Amino acid sequence: MLIDWAFRQNPGREPVVKRICLFVIVSISTAAVGVAQQQPWRGADTQPEQPVQASQPVQANQPVQPSQPAPIRAPFVLTPQQQKYIDQLLAVWETKNKTIKTFSASVRRFKYDSVFGPKDGKPMHVDDGVVKYARPDKGLFRVDGDRPEQWVCDGESVFQFEYKERVLKEYKLPPDMRGQAIEDGPLPFIFTASAEKMKRRFWLRAVPPPAGVSDQYWIEAFPRHQHDAASFKRVEIVLGAKDLLPVGIQMYSTSHDGTTNFNRDSFSFYNVVVNDPLGFLKGDPFAARPPFGWKKVVERERSEPARVGAKPTTGQR
Repeated sequence: MLIDWAFRQNPGREPVVKRICLFVIVSISTAAVGVAQQQPWRGADTQPEQPVQASQPVQANQPVQPSQPAPIRAPFVLTPQQQKYIDQLLAVWETKNKTIKTFSASVRRFKYDSVFGPKDGKPMHVDDGVVKYARPDKGLFRVDGDRPEQWVCDGESVFQFEYKERVLKEYKLPPDMRGQAIEDGPLPFIFTASAEKMKRRFWLRAVPPPAGVSDQYWIEAFPRHQHDAASFKRVEIVLGAKDLLPVGIQMYSTSHDGTTNFNRDSFSFYNVVVNDPLGFLKGDPFAARPPFGWKKVVERERSEPARVGAKPTTGQR
């Protein structure tokens, strides 16, 4: 399924289109194997049920207020020592990210589907592609082969390549979203977002890496808000201990229950190049052009952050 990308500045604004773009990519060579396996030390896969909010009677001649989604409860509680550790790790990671002007890497995606895929724990699909980023707000994700996917953000628009329809869709970004759309999307799993923004959007905790792995930091991220919870259940982020660059990401689907359903996507990043001094000689990777014979369509504005793992759908603001 094509990675979907949309952007959002304020939590209260509803999307023009529910999701578009990374699945970040922006969704682990040696790390991918460790990411793909279930580890006994990881947090419980089943989140607590959400509290039910009592409905209020509607008074005569009063406008009906739209119902608000029930808040999501925290899936865990950290000790003061654990909270201090994750705060320190996020602060160091943020400092490292501020030095990244350009980033490119090869990416390998492992798609696991326990319903329609192999029953022996092997991935249903393995796809290869590339991911690129340029500060502050340019990004590219492309998968090649039999299941091609591609999206590009040039800082002013998001371009979605619809290979089946042979259509390149352009989604203009509102002026107030330019320069930060990627930071508010799934890419904070990789770079750019501040530690404070990460903590406002996710419940975060550090977890031990798999047995025998000593050169990585692992972070679990659980969505705090419904717009993220509709796309994934939790994310595992793997950083190299030496440089804090992304090694891999594993994104668990909303149906993942850890018993009969293990649906997830694992991403392995390799051939990483940061701040390439010769990058200007390689052309502009963020100039999206329709292939020969394709049609280009300009859609309405996007006003929501990137969402992971679903096809874009149209709708009203």
